[in-house]
Amino acid sequence: GGHRVGLLHSFPSRTRLPRRPELACCFGTAPAEAVPAAAPATPRSRNVRSMEERRACEERLGQVVEKMKKEGIDMSQWRLGTFQRTICPQCEGGSTEERSLSVFIREDGTHGNWTCFRANCGWKGYTQPDGVPKAYQAKKDSGNENESDQEVKANQPVKVIRKLREEDLRLEPLCDELVTYFSERMISAKTLRRNNVSQRKRNNKIVIAFTYRRDKVLVGCKYREVSKKFSQEANTEKILYGLDDIKQARDIIIVEGEIDKLSMEEAGYCNCVSVPDGAPAQVSNKLPDKDHLG
Repeated sequence: GGHRVGLLHSFPSRTRLPRRPELACCFGTAPAEAVPAAAPATPRSRNVRSMEERRACEERLGQVVEKMKKEGIDMSQWRLGTFQRTICPQCEGGSTEERSLSVFIREDGTHGNWTCFRANCGWKGYTQPDGVPKAYQAKKDSGNENESDQEVKANQPVKVIRKLREEDLRLEPLCDELVTYFSERMISAKTLRRNNVSQRKRNNKIVIAFTYRRDKVLVGCKYREVSKKFSQEANTEKILYGLDDIKQARDIIIVEGEIDKLSMEEAGYCNCVSVPDGAPAQVSNKLPDKDHLG
């Protein structure tokens, strides 16, 4: 049968470009003086074309970087063809100054894009140098990408999902102080044990560890300091917290945080899960296809 879903949520109310930015170009790096000053009788069109392509590439890259800097995105060193993280100029990484903005520039300079992965921000954008066809961007905006877009995506690295091992995280049972911390929030030691809430030492601090599991297997881990600063294991699969608790449930309650999920369990509702990154920046109005509701 299908699931009925209930949502519990509460939402909270430039530097200038240098004349020649330092960029790694996508073509060979033979110095210009290696090309003979005087062209031979028979033109070496292959070499000339290579130099022209390199100059065009550098021009495109310079434009993309300049446009990103106008948006407030600046990196100490620009790396091409790979995702880089920096502080988002829109949300400034929140109180923890999290490096939540992912920035990508294609090696041939045909486009660049960025996305902030902070739940309360979600800022994203896309830019191209002047003169580059905007056909891909139009299809991207309309959600109508097809096989012809594979060439554009070919330069982007495939994200590898990390497989976590219990022993690598060095998790420990909660100390008495943290058990008391939860009991003051009306969450019992029994509920903490059932949900595998643990602790570990991270950055010279003892932090609470919320383990994300599927079929009791560790998939991800999110950390919380008592001061409400959050962090998590990088490059892990995003799943709901408490996923195993809704496998046989008809009605599902979705909350914003791990402590909310534990509190719902104390109130007698085990059919509850939490989203992994808190409240989203915006809520979609699209409903899932009925065929996918089970």
